[in-house]
Amino acid sequence: MGWLWSSTPSIATQKPADTRSEPTEPSPSTSTTNAEPKSRTQEEELGDFMPVFASSTKTQNPINSSSQPSTKTTPPTSNPPQPSSIAPFPTTLSCRQAFDSAFYCQSLGGQFNNVYRYGELKDCKSHWSEFWFCMRIKNKSEEVKAELVREWYRKKEEKYRMGPSSEDVWSERKGRLERAFDLDPDGDEPMPTRPLRRKRAVQFPKMATEDQSPSTPPSQITELDDTTAPTIPNISQLTVDNDDNDNDNIPPIPALFTNPPPIRDAVITESSEMQDETVQECLPLLTEPGGDLNVFGISQLARAKHVRYLHKMVCGPLPAGFTPADASRPWMVYWALTGLYLLGEDVTVYRERVVSTFIPAQNRDGGFGGGHGQTSHIATSYAAVLSLLTVGGAEALDMIDRKGMWHFLGRMKQKNGGFSMAPGGEIDIRGAYCGMTIISLLNLPMDLPPDSPAKTNGDETFLTNLKTWISRCQTYEGGIGGSPSNEAHGAYAFCALACLSIIEPPSKSIPSTLDTQSLISWLSSQQHAPESGFAGRTNKLVDGCYSHWVGGCWALVSAALSPTPTASPSSPSQRPADLWSRSGLARYILCCCQNLRTGGLRDKPSKFADSYHTCYVLAGLSAAQNIFTYREAERMGVAGATAAFGWSVQERGSDDVPCEYMDRVRAVHPVFVISFEGVERARTYFEEKGGF
Repeated sequence: MGWLWSSTPSIATQKPADTRSEPTEPSPSTSTTNAEPKSRTQEEELGDFMPVFASSTKTQNPINSSSQPSTKTTPPTSNPPQPSSIAPFPTTLSCRQAFDSAFYCQSLGGQFNNVYRYGELKDCKSHWSEFWFCMRIKNKSEEVKAELVREWYRKKEEKYRMGPSSEDVWSERKGRLERAFDLDPDGDEPMPTRPLRRKRAVQFPKMATEDQSPSTPPSQITELDDTTAPTIPNISQLTVDNDDNDNDNIPPIPALFTNPPPIRDAVITESSEMQDETVQECLPLLTEPGGDLNVFGISQLARAKHVRYLHKMVCGPLPAGFTPADASRPWMVYWALTGLYLLGEDVTVYRERVVSTFIPAQNRDGGFGGGHGQTSHIATSYAAVLSLLTVGGAEALDMIDRKGMWHFLGRMKQKNGGFSMAPGGEIDIRGAYCGMTIISLLNLPMDLPPDSPAKTNGDETFLTNLKTWISRCQTYEGGIGGSPSNEAHGAYAFCALACLSIIEPPSKSIPSTLDTQSLISWLSSQQHAPESGFAGRTNKLVDGCYSHWVGGCWALVSAALSPTPTASPSSPSQRPADLWSRSGLARYILCCCQNLRTGGLRDKPSKFADSYHTCYVLAGLSAAQNIFTYREAERMGVAGATAAFGWSVQERGSDDVPCEYMDRVRAVHPVFVISFEGVERARTYFEEKGGF
């Protein structure tokens, strides 16, 4: 860059050379006798480009550069227009690269690509011309070679600029196009306009105040006053993208979802810090949702992206990181199929694939393992049976060895009333729920098989001591643990309530087994604000999967509190009051749980999407959008585990849940968590089939 401050005479004052004439190639004798030129300075290199500038100026300005007006009219030139760019052309050319390009052009692969793209063979003359040009100037001096290469590229650009241009088809837009997508391409009616995106007015402060420290003495829960509570801007402090008034009809975001909780524990712990971080990552998305917004001002359900994500999880191949999860293959199939069904997809197209997957996973002594040669397990048997019932068809239902499954479940039944998950495995509430689900859907005998260890202990049926064992799993908090004396957990609460709803109608089995008042108190405390999602345990973070595990409990609890189960209520006034926020859960799911880039749903914004969370987050959204009611029939609860077949569903209005039609998902059975159609097909098919 020395030419910027060089004291040498300005090159611009020198007479420019005429660049319109092509440079002549010196004879070989001249090039061999002349000595190699000295290294050129940057000033000399700049001088090579100044004639181009001058030539371009002369071509573009038809008026004589003299100050006197010209009386002659300059005839129109026939020369092609000069390049608009004044950037220098390359001065080097690789013969090897030119040969490779020409050789590939004429090869089978190159011609195949051209036929595929353009429908004809390609003329490689220009590629070979470039190669032979490079070979001709190979022995020239560096200065001459650079000038020849530069001239070659200049002619090449002029040739391309004389050819067809995209402007022959498209006209350049001079101004910004307003509301490009407001008109229906198939009609003249304007389409509904999208609500404008909101912007955060300020940065969200940290939840913990500076005067708080781990040395703060332990104290009771304190209520923060205006001087200590960090402020989060509410909807009135938010701005919109422009001055239009389209946002006037968007309902304001409730303050519950835009401000930190008013009551906080003054003791700072690792858990409280993680809770503050979770609030910080959720609040921006709740007040400024991402993606396309619905009429309520929250993110739309990215249905197409989630569908593509789940189809990929079914068809694979999955990344190498999934190898350790090989034993969970039945679960992955179930999660993907259920998620696709919730999104409105036809999953019967996977029937043959699902059947062929589970044939080698079914063991001769009954039950399904995670894969071929793996030990049978109640959890994988549950996932396999539900997957087969989801795709439906006689082929899928007939492949289940019902007699072998009956014997397998009999071996899992324990004398204390519970079920073990696998031979010699843990005894917890999951086994009871999964086992009773399989018994109910496959219409298995309620009597224990002869080889059941519980049978030798004097037990007669799968229901013996089961309700008593479940009641022992309720903790002092009111929640349900995995087994007696374990910590209360949201997923175990669902398993307990669903299992009791299979044994008898919820209004009979749940109040007679559990302390419903303390259970309701515990379930209510798991929905956090401002995140508005559910946590799985006390003092834990919200997690998208508990949208189902805890959110799905409320339909069962509501049915348990109904003294006289009736048909679906015909008006909102007949509906029982909710003890949880459907609107809040829908906001958390749509604003915080969607991965709008790759598809799939997740635990929280800082986590990755996976099929497990995608399935159960969508099931939680279904629980928020629909009302499930229970009606007891005469035959239910009399013979066999048939009580769970009395459920029906009614879609809840948009006044209660901030979802448009495009945000709606299908309903799944509140006990079995598969389609209502799949449940009814299984009930009818196996009742007609009878015994083994």
